Amino acid sequence: DTEVLTEGAAILIHLAEAHGSALMPPAGMPRAKAMQWLGFANSSLHPLYSRVFWMRALLKDEANGHPLMESTLKSIQALWNHVESSLNPQGYLLGETYILAEILLTVIANWSASYAIPADFGPKTKTM
Repeated sequence: DTEVLTEGAAILIHLAEAHGSALMPPAGMPRAKAMQWLGFANSSLHPLYSRVFWMRALLKDEANGHPLMESTLKSIQALWNHVESSLNPQGYLLGETYILAEILLTVIANWSASYAIPADFGPKTKTM
């Protein structure tokens, strides 16, 4: 009898905890901050990319230049700007090594290239 997890953030947390990974701090404020960033990637940035995918599917060629598309692309850029300004000089969100959120953010960042979604990544974000 196997249970199924279907949400990316839950799957990442489960794998990190099941294998004793340092990708998720065990307790306290470091864990809360790591969860905050995982929530940001999963609940703020990811839905905006989903909106782009839906608009392109529904509006086809009319999606380009559509006010909702332009607004969504601006919002995506604002969130990537937030990531850039939050990365420490070593290019990490917390501490001296990467956390689960950075893995999810990297996946989402690759959607920009794979699906031609414009995003101007800052120098620290590019090395994340």
